[in-house]
Amino acid sequence: MIAEATAAYPAGSVSTLNATIATGYAGALRGSLDEFRIWNSARTGAEVIANLDNPIVGYEPGLVTYLPFSEGSGTTTLELVSATTPALTGSPIWEGSSTATLAA
Repeated sequence: MIAEATAAYPAGSVSTLNATIATGYAGALRGSLDEFRIWNSARTGAEVIANLDNPIVGYEPGLVTYLPFSEGSGTTTLELVSATTPALTGSPIWEGSSTATLAA
């Protein structure tokens, strides 16, 4: 289930809260993420599809968090909005590595 919520963020603010992606009632994410974006407003399906392959640089209006996951190895990733390097937990497996398969 996906819920829509309204949030207000001051321009240029960066959250220091820990974020957990893909856990909860259904369990952990069983798949892969190419990138992860959080915007301060809801996007329609048409907007998502229209911008799906557009590159992001990290200072687009309304962009709160952007993780491109382009490192290829390691346990941190660059967050382009705040220029921080949050830790990745849960033994991330990078695409292209010899162990990059989904567990049963």
